[in-house]
Amino acid sequence: MIAVFYQTHLPLRAGIGNLAQKSSFAVEGRLGVPYLLASHYFEHFLDTIYFTLLCLILYDLSVQRPNPAKMKA
Repeated sequence: MIAVFYQTHLPLRAGIGNLAQKSSFAVEGRLGVPYLLASHYFEHFLDTIYFTLLCLILYDLSVQRPNPAKMKA
């Protein structure tokens, strides 16, 4: 819990806008926090799909299914 607080507090104290890259299209060289959050989520959107599929595949492989050959005997 302390680590989460530290990771949240430090960027806000330093000014999250100062930590972000400055785009050429940004008004006065500044980007709003909603824009920064949306663009950061977009960067990791494919990661979300990849890890979801990976978890589903690993889960499917780990589930034991009944063996039909043993059931007939």
